[in-house]
Amino acid sequence: MEEILALDMLTLRAHTLAAGQVFDEVSHRAALKRVLPKSKLVKVFRKERLAGYVYLWPKGDGLWFVGGFAVHPGFRFGNVLRALLRAVEGLVISENIRELQSHVYKTNARSLALHRRLGYEVVDENEKGYAFSLKLAGEISAGF
Repeated sequence: MEEILALDMLTLRAHTLAAGQVFDEVSHRAALKRVLPKSKLVKVFRKERLAGYVYLWPKGDGLWFVGGFAVHPGFRFGNVLRALLRAVEGLVISENIRELQSHVYKTNARSLALHRRLGYEVVDENEKGYAFSLKLAGEISAGF
């Protein structure tokens, strides 16, 4: 969990603060302790360092929430992202996931672009961010 916390502090802090939310290590560690036990977690390592991770948890029949997705800035090249997306594809198949949901702050341009590229649709919006949904039907590819 500490490696996920460290990566989140590096990648999420600025977006969260820019959105007007509090983001501190103690609170975020507590949140991770709550959500990781109920989640499916995939980590990708490069050079013995956490290069990226994704975790998601079930919300209902075939409906899962993407609670965390991060790629270390030093590893933001195609193969880490592809490895994470392949892992999500494996979870979609093994868990019979038919819909993924996610929330993104408006301040997180990279995540917004990725969600749009993968085909997520905005289903709700407020002053700070978007709620996304991706309905899955049949086979998917690592690029969704």
